[in-house]
Amino acid sequence: MSPEHIDLIAQWREAGVSFRIIIQRLAKLGVQTSRHSLRWHCMKHNILAPSSRVGVNHGPGRTFTPEEDAIILEMRSAGASLRAIGMKLGRHHGCIGLRILTLAKHDELRAAA
Repeated sequence: MSPEHIDLIAQWREAGVSFRIIIQRLAKLGVQTSRHSLRWHCMKHNILAPSSRVGVNHGPGRTFTPEEDAIILEMRSAGASLRAIGMKLGRHHGCIGLRILTLAKHDELRAAA
């Protein structure tokens, strides 16, 4: 994904355009991506839809508990790999990585408020 595509995604997402529509628009530009990949890029680049709120679980699967969040932060601070944290919590390492990005974004939103 090029920086120009990321800029377009940011413009569209911040205007409230859904992932489905963004994927269709990118396809017209010759860029093939999945919903999962698009979500990952949005998290990585701190791209939020106007309706995004701290503390809301928008994704599928089970919600992370505050205790799991504490374990993730503690283990990651100690240098544990995403895979090791995932094994301890019984979750996929990719989910752990996304959760770390989400927690960081929530901290930024709280600090800005």
